[in-house]
Amino acid sequence: MWRPVSRKSILAYGVSALLVIAIACGGTANGDATVSPAQAQPSQTSITADQPVPDSTQVGLPAPSEQVTAPTTETQQQATEPVSATASEPITPSDTKVVPSQPETSEGVNQSGTPATIQVPAIEPAQAVAPNGNSAPASTMEVPVSPPSAQVDPAPVTLPAPPAQVAPVVELDAAAIVAAQEKVFTDLYVATLPSVVHISVDRAVQGGFQPAGEGSGFVWDESGVIVTNNHVVDGSDRVWVNFEDGNVFLAQIIGTDPDSDLAALQIDAPAGYLTPVSLGDNDDLKVGQFTFALGNPFGETFTMTSGIVSALGRTITGAANSPYKIPSAIQTDAPINPGNSGGPLFNVHGEVIGINSQIISQSGASAGIGFAIPINIAKIVIPELIATGSHTYTYLGISGGSVTSLVAENTGLDRNTRGVIISGLTAGGPAGKAGLRAPQGSTRGDIITSIDGVSVRTIEDLIAYLAVNTKPGQTIVVEAIRADGATEDVDVLLEPRPGS
Repeated sequence: MWRPVSRKSILAYGVSALLVIAIACGGTANGDATVSPAQAQPSQTSITADQPVPDSTQVGLPAPSEQVTAPTTETQQQATEPVSATASEPITPSDTKVVPSQPETSEGVNQSGTPATIQVPAIEPAQAVAPNGNSAPASTMEVPVSPPSAQVDPAPVTLPAPPAQVAPVVELDAAAIVAAQEKVFTDLYVATLPSVVHISVDRAVQGGFQPAGEGSGFVWDESGVIVTNNHVVDGSDRVWVNFEDGNVFLAQIIGTDPDSDLAALQIDAPAGYLTPVSLGDNDDLKVGQFTFALGNPFGETFTMTSGIVSALGRTITGAANSPYKIPSAIQTDAPINPGNSGGPLFNVHGEVIGINSQIISQSGASAGIGFAIPINIAKIVIPELIATGSHTYTYLGISGGSVTSLVAENTGLDRNTRGVIISGLTAGGPAGKAGLRAPQGSTRGDIITSIDGVSVRTIEDLIAYLAVNTKPGQTIVVEAIRADGATEDVDVLLEPRPGS
């Protein structure tokens, strides 16, 4: 039942309130409370430990990295002793002690006087409620109590991998670089010189012999086989093989091949004397690689010249009266002159990649365009010259040319079409017998695009494939684009070249 309150009662209540405030202020001034400096209390806020926490208004919460502990062992008092703070005397950093890292709980006292754990949720520092000096209605504020948060294991820390060991950069001056290149050249010359020979030829005349020419060559194997050009020994009656150390041997011609311009000679040298060359692979060559020509230009014996691979896949003529071409020739700017013919063209590893054979020149001297027969052709021809004295090639029995974009467009094909267009057929030749067609009237001839599944883009590709990969009596599959645009496979039985 409600009763009116007299002025005396109000006055008594007021005095009691002032007494409580005085006690609380005295405790704060004596430094009996411990809080984090960043956790200044909100204005008009009091917390009492001996009463239940009312459910009315929330206060500002501590920053995430700080905890509030009340009461601590330093300030533990009886559970019934009130502890309060007022906004009129805010707690400043100078009035407080910093609490070391604490667990994320704050010890308080429950209604029964037993210490209880209150979980204080963390918020961002910018959200903390700081004293602002503004007055607010006097009321008792509560600290929200939440269940303990689940403990979260810290995320594993992945340390960066140690930096990879980097080899120190060795700087060479220009002279050291040039010296290293010079050493490669000189070492190559010294290593290959015993394998290179000077060839001189004589012709029989009345009463004896007379010099008829000279060239170069190299040791093929330990049995005494010497390789040179056919045109070096063609028409000779006597051939001499001269080594750099002064040894001279009379040679016998055991085989020639005008179509590849190759010849094999035989000398009788002491056992263990000969040093055969190392054979390379011209399929591995690239334009720009170093080349070295060893031979006897203008009779200047055992001369080395150097250059690069200037071009690949050239087609050159064989014997002067031969209608057939030598495919896959190597073009080099290493100076090649009369007397170099038949000598080896080395790569930087000292391997023979070609046999020097021809030059293009208006003066008869090197103009920087020389040609070497590819060693892969020699690998096929020389063994047959040793075994039988000759080499037999296959032939398709066509004449033709390479299909360019202009040729393709003029014949109604896509401009990207490539192959060999047949312009004529040898009467009774393998291609005509198999059903390949030459032009008739306004109808173009067949276009060969592959042999045995290997793409044929130019006439040089076709000649090279036949020379390296086929033998007489072998059947090949020729893919051809007919005049009507249809593509057909034609089986062709290869035959030996006429006159071989």
